[in-house]
Amino acid sequence: MASFSRLTSSATEVATALRFIALASCADAPVQMDGDKPKLYEGKEVHQLGNLAVKALQKDGSWAVVQNVSVKSFSVRDWPQLVELKPTGRVILTPYVNRSNRLAWSVIVEDLAPVDANPGK
Repeated sequence: MASFSRLTSSATEVATALRFIALASCADAPVQMDGDKPKLYEGKEVHQLGNLAVKALQKDGSWAVVQNVSVKSFSVRDWPQLVELKPTGRVILTPYVNRSNRLAWSVIVEDLAPVDANPGK
């Protein structure tokens, strides 16, 4: 089986290529579990954000909703719904092969914030 490495990046770099949209409230997002114990990343619990759509920047400059991306967050809150969100802080990206033998990504964000619709103003 192939081995992949985790990549830690700044949210500023990742926000140029990935965006998130809360489709429903994430306020009650569950902690990711490892059996009967919380799974820890860098000693911290992470929450599974299953109510997010993920958009990726395409080669032609357009944005497209992508599949096979699992999003988790160190913080959990009721982010605005149907509003484009960007990561803040650090982002941990981990590629893996899913059950369908396709490349998938695990994305762990420190937090999310609405994208500024009018940057520079």
